[in-house]
Amino acid sequence: MRQHLVNQFFDINKLPPEEGILVFPISMSRISNAQSAKDCWEYMKIFSPEKIIRPLVGVNFIYSDLLYFNSSEEAAKLKNKFIQLMLAHKHEFLKILNKNPFYIAKAFMFTSWSQMILDCKEYTTYLGLLKKFYKKDKQFQAYVEEDAKSMGKKLNENQINFILEETLFVYLIAKGKVALKNDYIQGHEKWILLFVMRENYLLQ
Repeated sequence: MRQHLVNQFFDINKLPPEEGILVFPISMSRISNAQSAKDCWEYMKIFSPEKIIRPLVGVNFIYSDLLYFNSSEEAAKLKNKFIQLMLAHKHEFLKILNKNPFYIAKAFMFTSWSQMILDCKEYTTYLGLLKKFYKKDKQFQAYVEEDAKSMGKKLNENQINFILEETLFVYLIAKGKVALKNDYIQGHEKWILLFVMRENYLLQ
């Protein structure tokens, strides 16, 4: 099992010298607390100037709004709530960014989950294959159950779909199957680093 890897911290000495993109997924359940705009700015400090060899790094924030529609809550309420949360988060981060001229404002992009799906024409095909695999593979089912348990969630159909879609998206981003639009990098990225923001990272 994966237990020996849980809660271990691995730092990055330097980012590659070529063009690349840091991807920061924003959880709608953490957007107002552990992944607030101020906290995101603190996470950014992990990538200090000493770790960025050349100023060729773009940053993409991806809001996971549509992922959270795997819920029994009314869709209209979720939509209105998430729009407000995403806009507030983006505007607050841009305010902080404007006070720090060292950073290149054009390098920061903000994208919703829905937009990312539109930029992956094979998304539904991959998701269908993953769901079929989940139904057949007992070990994968155990991993999904473990993930739900670690988050204190009940393993129902909505939660299974949530985990499968989240897992698929991480895979698609890592494999370059999703177009990451960044005005600064402009499609020239040679590497992609997906950074999962957790509270204990700031304590390292």
